[in-house]
Amino acid sequence: MSSDADSVAPREPAATDPALMRTLRGYLKSPVGIGLIVLLYLIIGGLAWLVIRSQDSGRAAPITVSPLPAVKPTLVPEPTAVPTVVPAPVVQPAPTAVVQPPQPQPPPSSYVVQPPAQGRFILIDQDRQTMLLYEDGTEVQRYPISSGVPGSRLTNTPSWTGHVSHYVGTFFAYGGYADHAWYLFQDLGDILIHGAPYIYVDGRKVYKDLDKLGQAPSSRGCIRMSPEAIKQLGRWGPQGTLVHITPWTGNGPAR
Repeated sequence: MSSDADSVAPREPAATDPALMRTLRGYLKSPVGIGLIVLLYLIIGGLAWLVIRSQDSGRAAPITVSPLPAVKPTLVPEPTAVPTVVPAPVVQPAPTAVVQPPQPQPPPSSYVVQPPAQGRFILIDQDRQTMLLYEDGTEVQRYPISSGVPGSRLTNTPSWTGHVSHYVGTFFAYGGYADHAWYLFQDLGDILIHGAPYIYVDGRKVYKDLDKLGQAPSSRGCIRMSPEAIKQLGRWGPQGTLVHITPWTGNGPAR
């Protein structure tokens, strides 16, 4: 036999059998075939679901931000206070008080009035119960007087500045006489300079309160003088002379 007879020729693929295909189509169209197809779909869908699930589980889990742990403060112990040594104050002994013996105080002075540098001037100081006569700023005479009793508007002598008015002479008031009167001004009544009041006893003059002159007020507002002093004032010529009467304060030497 030749070598060609021993060689095996390759087989051609067999042609599809038409009958077999018809049989397969008929089977697939039968209820059994349809059920088999549905089952196959279910199996394939289940396998696909498992594959997708496995892929989802293999994905990276979402990052969860965990809160940082709270930082606890570190307690640092306070430094121990070191007391500052303050030196005790030095107490100085108080000086011994020197007790001064009481010094006699002069009585408060009355009003100080500066007389004018020119002309005549009469100052009636009620605290001193004194009348002073000035000529060109120089004192030429002084007389004790008695002014009105203080404490009542009806009897006191008010402070006043003016000029001596007209001559009145002798007049009668309050149950007695007064000589050589000179008019000063009108207050609640007439204020004059005049001699001490008197009454007649057995045809002669008896004067009242001569001991008060220069010592204490005793009139009802007028300025009283002794009989001799009022005559001297008349001879001096007081009419038109500037007069100042200081107020009674009770602080002068005459009490």
